Amino acid sequence: DTMVPGKDIEDCEIMKHRFDGFDREMNANASRVAVMNQLARQLLHVEHPNSEDIVARQNTLNSRWSNLRSKSEAKREELESAHAVQIFHIECRETVTWVEDKMRVLEQTDELKMDLTGIMTLQRKLSGMERDLAAIHSKLQSLEEEAEKISVSHPEEAVVIQQRTNRLREVWDQLTAMRKERDEKLEEAGDLHRFLKDLDHFQTWLSKTESDIANQETPASLAEAEKLLSQHQQIREEIDSYVDDYTRMMEYGEKVTADPSTFD
Repeated sequence: DTMVPGKDIEDCEIMKHRFDGFDREMNANASRVAVMNQLARQLLHVEHPNSEDIVARQNTLNSRWSNLRSKSEAKREELESAHAVQIFHIECRETVTWVEDKMRVLEQTDELKMDLTGIMTLQRKLSGMERDLAAIHSKLQSLEEEAEKISVSHPEEAVVIQQRTNRLREVWDQLTAMRKERDEKLEEAGDLHRFLKDLDHFQTWLSKTESDIANQETPASLAEAEKLLSQHQQIREEIDSYVDDYTRMMEYGEKVTADPSTFD
């Protein structure tokens, strides 16, 4: 009963540490209880004259031991639950900070001009943020699910939990709105933006294809040689399918580099 869950993570960690020590002590005493029951059974087997007293003491011991184990398990669940609540609060704060950091990154792009360099920089930042946004959204959903569970198991925390989730949803909505504004800004750049997207896609395909070719091993049998020829034919067909795209990108790129002011 002295192990009351704390109101912050530090207190919870202290209580968990104390309980772990108590739990180890209980496990150490479990063998003693088993020995006492074994001795009692042996005495009853030989019809000891104090058999009734032995049975009574054995029953008392087992009852108190069972009661102690039940209380111990309940206390373990209580401490783990309280610890989970504090972890939830920490993760909420960290996620809000995570989102705010991404918002600052987007705010910094406001200083960019919508010329070739500016569009490339903005496109690179938005593209690089895709994975972070997916991770943040996944974390947000996980925390909202956890919030529902905690509100049921800890109704006294329901108001604070709701405030946490409201704040999470608020900053997430702000971040997605900022992202959408900058996507629209790129779209307004029109042809130049599409050119850069196509160029990025082409370079990704080209790097992968070069890597695949470089990593091919010399065939050691006729079957492997035929398989390699088939792969080369597929690559050849892919290359042919990119000819028009490559030509179009080269022509547009020459226009941009010849007169960048046209796209300011």
